[in-house]
Amino acid sequence: MFNLINGGIIMKKVLQVVLILLVVIIVGGIFFFKWVVNANSIVHKSDERKLLSSNSDKKALVIYQPSRTKLTSTMASSVAETLHKSGYEVTINYPSQGLKYDISKYDVLVFGTPIYAGKYSQVLESYMKAIKDFSNKKVMIFSTGADNKVTKEVDPLVQMAKGAGKIKNIKLLKGETTRAENAIKNLTGE
Repeated sequence: MFNLINGGIIMKKVLQVVLILLVVIIVGGIFFFKWVVNANSIVHKSDERKLLSSNSDKKALVIYQPSRTKLTSTMASSVAETLHKSGYEVTINYPSQGLKYDISKYDVLVFGTPIYAGKYSQVLESYMKAIKDFSNKKVMIFSTGADNKVTKEVDPLVQMAKGAGKIKNIKLLKGETTRAENAIKNLTGE
């Protein structure tokens, strides 16, 4: 009889511990998911960088929303370096309402966003909405994420660039810097 009572008490304690662990895992998962998804709504301070070119009047602007994993930054840097090697003066920055670039001075516009839970950066969307005229521009919109089978997430951003001379939309995964470089070369004809 004593063993049955002890066995029942032990089983009850084990169940309590399992339930507590389950609650902790679920709550932790919810907070982690929210932390990751909110990366697309963070407004970063301006971090302008320029890659100057002394022998050309070609200019490119690269605006991207950083990701939690640095993948979007890596791809933006790769695209910027490729443009610079092709003779472009390149300005790189994060999107925000305070940026005041005269888009008419740029030949190529590149926009990058991570995709979290199927959503692109709201901050990048706001920045792109403020641009009134994409005509005669070469525009590349790239997204980064874990799934390259889903590529329609940035279609609304592509629609915002309607009227551009040429538009390239590409989804990039980790390790695809060569693909990013080839995409920008294809867009610019370099």
